[in-house]
Amino acid sequence: MKAARFVLFLSCFLLVLPVFAQVDTARIIGTFRDASGAVVPGAAQAAVQGQGAFLSWRAADCADEGRLDLHNLRNPEIVQPKEPGEGGHKDCPCQAVAECWRNKVFASITRRGFLETALACAGAIPLIGSSTAGAAAPAASQAAGPVIGLVSWSFRAYFRGDGPGRGRPGPVPIAAEKKFDLLDFPGLMKQRYGFTVLDLVNNHFASADPAYIEKLTTAIAKAGCRVWNVKIDLPGANISAAGQELRKESIRRNREWLDVASRIGSPHARVNSGQFTPGAEYIQLTIDSYQELAEYAGRRNVKVVVENHGGVTASPDAVLQIIQGVKENIATGPDTHNFNEAVLFEGLRKIFPYAVTCDVKTMDIAQDGGHKEYDVHRAVAMGLEAGYKGPWNIEFVGRTQDPFEGVGRARDLLAKWLAEVKRANRG
Repeated sequence: MKAARFVLFLSCFLLVLPVFAQVDTARIIGTFRDASGAVVPGAAQAAVQGQGAFLSWRAADCADEGRLDLHNLRNPEIVQPKEPGEGGHKDCPCQAVAECWRNKVFASITRRGFLETALACAGAIPLIGSSTAGAAAPAASQAAGPVIGLVSWSFRAYFRGDGPGRGRPGPVPIAAEKKFDLLDFPGLMKQRYGFTVLDLVNNHFASADPAYIEKLTTAIAKAGCRVWNVKIDLPGANISAAGQELRKESIRRNREWLDVASRIGSPHARVNSGQFTPGAEYIQLTIDSYQELAEYAGRRNVKVVVENHGGVTASPDAVLQIIQGVKENIATGPDTHNFNEAVLFEGLRKIFPYAVTCDVKTMDIAQDGGHKEYDVHRAVAMGLEAGYKGPWNIEFVGRTQDPFEGVGRARDLLAKWLAEVKRANRG
């Protein structure tokens, strides 16, 4: 193993050397992360059961502080090199890193950054040839199997402010001194529950100003978390509107939040469809709007997510029409409860094959794990049967339980089910 690591280190050295010789110095910071996005201390510890570790770089001199991710080559679907696009972002496999730098994703690289790159490649040998596990923390252990994340909507009653989706009354009024800002959310959820994958609702952001977004990005990184999806909820917006003026304005407002998703490093952003009058010509308006947004988001390394979230997307067939009509840089984000009861499971069966994220909607959970509102276990099982491999993000909407209790029970219940499936697959 030591000999193999040395060979790979030497290969990386030779790969990057031509680039290193041509550039000046700049400040670049590298962080090694596991498949869930959690920071792993030490490159050699990033091999968590062979599950897609990567390096996340940030360059201070990039046009909009872009990122470069060196993904594990065992995940080919997320490491295909792309042409440089707007926004300064780039996803590259290890063998393309030199080309990325030549393409001016970074203007330059430090000697330290160069050495860290080569060392990280060498430390990644277990990802390619074995299944060494060396990480601590709950997130690292989750990387060996399904990852459980959290949707910020679960704590909507605890966020400060009176805007849409924030400060809503829960089963018991929340005292002002117990409320918190989204800046506190990553660290609080990581410390209490071990969550490292987050799905954030845009209305929980105190601001979309660059200064606030930078603070939030820092808080997320400091907590060892990663944003997997940003839910864009815009009161009054309707990208399916028959009126061109409203439709165009709704697209513009969504673009602003796609920019925010890009700046905080989220690979996905959910865009609501809005309402339309039934008819083939109107679904085409919806498809056209999603097409425009998917192209815009793609230039920022963000994939547009279509959730079954009312309006046009209340229909499973309409969701499929959108996905099949747009084709590229678009995916589904099933909510395990949002379809009408009559079509819930048939609808999930249809849209799970296109999923990159999933909201596990949970209501009040009894101490024995009972969940009376609907068969959430069946919904999760359908996702697994469809081959869904993304994070299972808890969205707690209980009527009587406090979110701190409900989220904990939901996490334990979901972890139990996923562990059962894992054991059954081994057998």
